Amino acid sequence: MKPIQIFPLNLYFLIFLIFFGILTPSISSQAAPTKNEELMGAISASDIEKVKDLLDQGTDVNLRVAGGWTVLMLASTRGNEALVRILLENGAKINLQWNNGWTALILASDYGHDDVVKILLDYGAEVNTQSKDGYTALMAASRSGSGTTVQMLLDKGAKVSQKDNAGKTALFTAAYGRNEKIVKLLLGKGAKASQKDNAGKTPLMEASGSGYVGMVKMLLKQGARINHLDNYGGTALTNASWYGHEAVVKALLENGAKINLQTKDGRTALIMASRWGHEAVVRTLLKRGSAVNHQDKNGRTALMAASWFGSETVVKVLLEKGANVNIRNYKGETALSVSSTETISELLNAAGAK
Repeated sequence: MKPIQIFPLNLYFLIFLIFFGILTPSISSQAAPTKNEELMGAISASDIEKVKDLLDQGTDVNLRVAGGWTVLMLASTRGNEALVRILLENGAKINLQWNNGWTALILASDYGHDDVVKILLDYGAEVNTQSKDGYTALMAASRSGSGTTVQMLLDKGAKVSQKDNAGKTALFTAAYGRNEKIVKLLLGKGAKASQKDNAGKTPLMEASGSGYVGMVKMLLKQGARINHLDNYGGTALTNASWYGHEAVVKALLENGAKINLQTKDGRTALIMASRWGHEAVVRTLLKRGSAVNHQDKNGRTALMAASWFGSETVVKVLLEKGANVNIRNYKGETALSVSSTETISELLNAAGAK
């Protein structure tokens, strides 16, 4: 079989292929690779003996390729503990940063490679280094779901209050990633359930949007403010309703969520759930007293939203609960005039639409 011709490919593209496992380097008789290229290829192929041989020949252990990648970063993303040790023993600089600011520790944490993380920490990796967007190893581990790595980072002094450029902490990434055990770890280390990011959003909103009812209940027990409004007027309830998480909606309502709070454009949880056709959530909200004929700042109602976006089942439910078919928005439109299906139009006509 003829070997794959990989040179003279642009090196950046080559590393992209190697990194995603699309291509394993092989040497073509038409273009001999440099020692640096050979080392990157050997790391990608997990060829320990080749790596040792190249390092013995004086190949730069801290070489960088386009984008700022180092061989230590590549080995760390691969989760190869033996290669990581060899590189460190041969002088690999542990805290070098990729062009975006990520380090080998952040990469290993993001990939959930617990054993590699331990090695890097044992060799003195800086635990609180931030990338250009403020991302840290603790945030990465909290998102990837590795409780072991999170605990190791905390034991080494990772700051639970450290924020990225959007104002989010590791608690946000854990909540978004549905990692209940990690949320417990972070709360136990002093993370505040009531914290908010630059957009005014809270971990409770993240958890509500991701649909994990257990985490929602935990955050509420830890003091999360259930009716907090973000910068756009959104709440945990509107988040859960938007994504159709019925169990979360019920949990929030049982714990005191105000059902008719409005976003800055006047939308309620009912309008949001109706817009996406979440019938079960719509039924729950109506049962708990949501205002069926509320109009947002453009005059739109839940019935108009359901009609416009084609949710026949939600239209039926709203009509059963007394939705006014002839309310007009500020453009003069009704649920009938914006109807997107023939069936919905028939339902509205049968209900007295004019």
